[in-house]
Amino acid sequence: MERIGAVAGRVAATKAAGRDVVVVVSAMGDTTDELLALARKVSANPSRRELDMLLSAGERIAMALLSMALNERGVPAVSFTGRSPGSSPATPTRTRGSSRCARSASRTSSRTAAS
Repeated sequence: MERIGAVAGRVAATKAAGRDVVVVVSAMGDTTDELLALARKVSANPSRRELDMLLSAGERIAMALLSMALNERGVPAVSFTGRSPGSSPATPTRTRGSSRCARSASRTSSRTAAS
C-alpha cells in the first residue's frame, strides 16, 4: 500500500498545483504473474479473451485503491476501465487494431469531460 500512497501523494500535489490529472494504472507487484499462474493451473492453453478478463482484475484492484486513496486526501477521483467512460451505445469507443494491441481512435462522452 506504500506505493499506492506515494502515487496518490504525487497526484494530489500535481492537482494542488492547478493541473488536471489522468492516471493510467497497472496491476500491483506480482499480481499479473500470480493471475497467470492461476490461469495455467486450470488451463494449459487459456483463451486470449479470458486471459484479458483475468488480468484486468489486477488493474481494476489498483485503480479502485488509488481512487480511494485520492478521495481520502480530498482529491475527487473516479476509476474507469478502458470501456467505462464511453460505455453506452450512444458513445462508442473506436479502436485501431486487435483487442490486445488496440489504440483508441476516438471517444466522446460527457462522463470524461465532467470528471
